[in-house]
Amino acid sequence: SIACATAPNLGVLIAARFVQGLCAASGPVIARAVAADLSSGPAAARTFSLLMTIGGVAPVVAPVIGGVLAGLWDWRGVLWTLAGIAALMFICAAAAVRESLPAERRSSGPPFAGLGVVLRRWRFLGYVLLFASSFGVLMSYISASPFVYQSIMGLGPETYGLMFGLNAAGMVASGFIAARLSRSVPPRRTVLRAVSVLLGFAAVLLVLVVAAVPPLLLAVPLFCMVSSLGFIMGNTTALALAQAEGATGSGSAVLGGAQFLMGAIVSPLTGLGGEFTALPLALVMTSSALLAATALFLTRERHSA
Repeated sequence: SIACATAPNLGVLIAARFVQGLCAASGPVIARAVAADLSSGPAAARTFSLLMTIGGVAPVVAPVIGGVLAGLWDWRGVLWTLAGIAALMFICAAAAVRESLPAERRSSGPPFAGLGVVLRRWRFLGYVLLFASSFGVLMSYISASPFVYQSIMGLGPETYGLMFGLNAAGMVASGFIAARLSRSVPPRRTVLRAVSVLLGFAAVLLVLVVAAVPPLLLAVPLFCMVSSLGFIMGNTTALALAQAEGATGSGSAVLGGAQFLMGAIVSPLTGLGGEFTALPLALVMTSSALLAATALFLTRERHSA
């Protein structure tokens, strides 16, 4: 991060940003693995619901914070802010984070052997697809929201920020509710109902866009879809890593890789029609929701809860 902020030319900046992103990717992977080491069953579902609520809100609020910082400083100031955050993370990790995996459970084989283990477990892969598809819904919304709310709905920047924050609050609230529900409701049952809501409102969004209704009505299914993700992502993480027993670090890495690969695929697709149509967004969100529902169906078992 310091190298980014002090980069003398574009080549150094690109190289430093690559290393910065490579290192930053370890954070979510290790956090999920630590949570899996320290909890299981309903406790794991509760922990992951809270963890993924924070992780899910981060890409929603980060552009807003970045925009504010960019208005206060130049791009180097934004990168120095990241350096400060990295320093704080280093201090916290060194002072508070202890090894969570007991010595007797650690692997002594090749470093990447765990990947081969988890990639042969079809139910784990199904949950990975479900998780990635759900994140695809979120990233398509994030990518398209500026022109959907401002160019199509005609809202000003302040009102757009308010709507963006409202949707983020909906996802946070649903994440906390999911954490409480995990005490009495099996995570797969919660995911089943939430994916049904996600798919249903995705279909509603597509119908509204095709029917050319007043654009402001699109805000309702968008809010419901984003909010439903709080019930899905944490519980799906718990279900996936339960299938990765013995290789939770590798399982967490596959989850994260699939998550951001899906985000990279869907983000540019939402703007294919330009900034004055929501049809690409509706198609991408509906396709992602349908893929999530299909993945959930494929992970079923005869006696699943």
